[in-house]
Amino acid sequence: MTQSRIRDIPAGVVVAKLRRRLWSAHRAINVSRDLRDAPSLPLDGIGVEFVDPDAADGSEAGAQRPADSDSLPLESLVVAAYGTPEEVALLEAEHERLVDRIESSDWEERKATALDALRAEGFWTSPNRFAVLGLAEYMDRIETGLETAHGLLRRLGVTRQPPRARFRPDLVQRLAQQIYLLRSACEGLASNQPRDAFVLVTAAYDGTADASLADSFAARLGEMYRAWASKRRMHLQVLSERQGNGTDPYQLRFAVSGYAAYAILQAEDGSHLLEVPESERGFLRARAIVHVVPQPDEPATGAAAILAQAVGALEAKTVGRSIVRRYREAPSPLVRDSVHEWRTGRLDLVFGGDFDVLGGWLETTAGSSSAA
Repeated sequence: MTQSRIRDIPAGVVVAKLRRRLWSAHRAINVSRDLRDAPSLPLDGIGVEFVDPDAADGSEAGAQRPADSDSLPLESLVVAAYGTPEEVALLEAEHERLVDRIESSDWEERKATALDALRAEGFWTSPNRFAVLGLAEYMDRIETGLETAHGLLRRLGVTRQPPRARFRPDLVQRLAQQIYLLRSACEGLASNQPRDAFVLVTAAYDGTADASLADSFAARLGEMYRAWASKRRMHLQVLSERQGNGTDPYQLRFAVSGYAAYAILQAEDGSHLLEVPESERGFLRARAIVHVVPQPDEPATGAAAILAQAVGALEAKTVGRSIVRRYREAPSPLVRDSVHEWRTGRLDLVFGGDFDVLGGWLETTAGSSSAA
């Protein structure tokens, strides 16, 4: 590179690239020691357990991926992985696409611009400082998360010869979730979506069902979101929870943060209906309303301040009447998702927290329907 070309590169880009290379070198030196000393090492909210890829795993020994492995959706591996070479090839390709995105000039320039802004006069008193700091920190976390994904891919032993006929299903599933979350985070960043969310779940006392049925259904949705946050290694903080009593409906208010938290949960905003057989020809419907709003860039300090911030943001939310999902347990289990246009009888997976990835999994499952 000529001296004139060097002068043409913005200083922020150079700083960002040097910073990343130094950080990568630091990680390479310390990763073996970290994995040895910490059997369960949380990296950016994603738990990483050091395991032997060659160890036997009797839980899914002999399990086979369905025959249509050539066009696997990434989301299907988040629900269930079999450890096949086709699955690992998909994850390698998805990982490479993430590397290309994060090493692109657009990414580098956007991050460099944010870092340069930190040195601008008056930045630390600017009302925009929280948005800039949040962006730089989020991009850092995504880069660190990609390094974690690379470590998981390496520990699968994909470069070993002769090629493996089978890989650890638990490692494949863990890597699939990491890549799914990173991809969602990058897509949200590219479209300037908010990162974190406030969520309000409320039972609807609208006279269509017994109040206690609406309360229990809304509480079950709350448990569903807790299960989802636990599976996706999100940070979920309950801000308030009120049990329904027939006069005041059940209500759960929480904050959630992590990779693509808002981008994933925004599709949950609207009405959720529980359908209970009332007669041979009809159903009784209990309704719960879910509101999802972005968390402000400016952080609140202390539980009371966070609650006040959430209340203000959620009260400003326009009430949505669109139906997100219908749930039915009898006479046979059925869940119909109107947003992503799928249906399934696997209530256990939906309420277990996999509602965000079931569409992809159902594409590889025989007998599933795509219309909600």
